[in-house]
Amino acid sequence: MGIMASIALPFSLIFSIVAFLFPKQYIFLFQRDITVIGLGAAYLKIIAPSYIFMAFSFLYSFTSRTIHRTKAPMIISVLAISINTILNYTLIYGNFGAPKMGVEGAATATLIARIIELLIFFSLIYSVKAHPLKTSLSEMFSYSKQLFKDVIKRGTPVFINEVIWSLGQAVLFIAYGFLGTAAIAVAQIAEIVTDIFISFFVGVSSACGVMIGNVLGVDKFDLAESYAKRFSKITIALAAIASAIIISLAFIIPNFYANFSADTRHLLMLTIIVSGLFHIPRMYNFVVFVGILRSGGDTLFCVMLDMISVWVIAIPVAFVTVLFFPRPIYQVIAIVSLGEIISLIAGYLRVKKKKWLCNVVEKF
Repeated sequence: MGIMASIALPFSLIFSIVAFLFPKQYIFLFQRDITVIGLGAAYLKIIAPSYIFMAFSFLYSFTSRTIHRTKAPMIISVLAISINTILNYTLIYGNFGAPKMGVEGAATATLIARIIELLIFFSLIYSVKAHPLKTSLSEMFSYSKQLFKDVIKRGTPVFINEVIWSLGQAVLFIAYGFLGTAAIAVAQIAEIVTDIFISFFVGVSSACGVMIGNVLGVDKFDLAESYAKRFSKITIALAAIASAIIISLAFIIPNFYANFSADTRHLLMLTIIVSGLFHIPRMYNFVVFVGILRSGGDTLFCVMLDMISVWVIAIPVAFVTVLFFPRPIYQVIAIVSLGEIISLIAGYLRVKKKKWLCNVVEKF
C-alpha cells in the first residue's frame, strides 16, 4: 500500500494541477469548438481535485480485493455511483430546489461523490479493530528500497501498458474530433453505453487475476491453467450476452436524445451496434491480458502487443481514414476495432504457450 501511495500521489497531483491550471489547452487537443472548450474547461477546473481522492480510493479498493475482501469495494463503489447519479440529477438540472449548474453541476457531483467514497473507505478500515489494511503512515511507508525496486521492476511494464492504452484511447478521440462535434458526441455516448458492461468485465478480470495469482504463488500451475481456460470460456459466453444487449439498446438509447437531429440519432444507433459487435473480442482481450497474463508476470508481452495494436495499427489507421478518406464515425470505429481481432489471436496463442505459468513471488 505504501508503494502504491508513493506512486499514486505524485501522478494524481500532476494531473490535478494540469487540469486546474491548463483546462482550455487540454480540451483543445480534442475539440476546436469554442463553446465546447469553454464548457470542458469549466468542468475540469472543478473536477481536478477528484483525481487525488480517486487515486487513494483505488488504492484501498484494489488492495482489498487482493486479500479476498471483495464485498466492501463493491458496496462502496455502488454507493459512490448512486450518490454521483443523484447529485448529477440534482445539480445539472436544478432539481429539489438546487441551483441549475449544468456542466459545472456534473463536475461538482463527481467531486463530492469521490470525496465521500474515500471517506467511507477510511471509516470502514479504521473502525474495524483488526482490519488488515488498518495501518499508520509510518508503517505504510516502511518498505525497503529493495522491495520498492522489485515492485517497480515488475510493475513498470504494467504501468507503461496502462499509459500506452489510455493515451491511445485519448488520441483516437482526437482523430474522431476531426469528423466534427456530432461525431465525437456520438462516439462518447457509445463508449458510455459499452463502459456500463465493461465495468462488469473489470470485475471478472480482477477475480481472474486474484484466483490465478494465488495458485501460481503456491506453484499450482495445472490449477492455474485450468482457471485460465474456465475464465476464457466464461468471458466469451458473458461477452456474447452483453453484446446482444448492447445491440438491442442501440434501437432504444438514441430516442433519449431529443435534441439530436434524426441523422445524428441514426448515426448513434449504428455506432452503438458496431461497439456491440466488437464487444466479444474486446472483453476477451481484457480478461486475457489483465487477468491471466499479468498474473504470471508476462507484462512485457502485453506492453508490446498494446503498442502494436493501438499505436502501430489503430491510431495511424484512424488518422489516415478521417483526414484522407472521411467516413461516418461508426465506420471509422469499426475499422479501428479490427485491431482487437489481431490482439485476440495473439493473446490466445500466448496463453497456449504457457510462458505465463510462473511463480512471480519467487522472483522477489
